[in-house]
This record gives sequence, structure tokens and C-alpha cells, in this order.
Amino acid sequence: MKVELVTVDGHLAGFAVIGGDVDDAGSWNVAEFSVARHHRRRGAGGDSAE
Repeated sequence: MKVELVTVDGHLAGFAVIGGDVDDAGSWNVAEFSVARHHRRRGAGGDSAE
């Protein structure tokens, strides 16, 4: 597993815990994903997921 940090304008906004497994389509297994309340509904989560 590895942890990826989500940042917005250089500030920590959240994190994602990524599993080591990749499915047949090449998608990662995301075990946990969180965006700080202040950054929700502003696109930080969607941008990170892409």
C-alpha cells in the first residue's frame, strides 16, 4: 500500500490510501480516500481521482 497526499494550492487537503492491486482495466484499488471538509465541493476530490 502507498499513501498519496491531496493538495490544493500547495496546502494539504486530503489523502488516498492506494492498494498494490491493479484490476484488468488498469485501475488502482483505493482503500481509503478523504478530503478535508473545507476543500469538499470545490473539485479537489474529483481532480485527485483522475
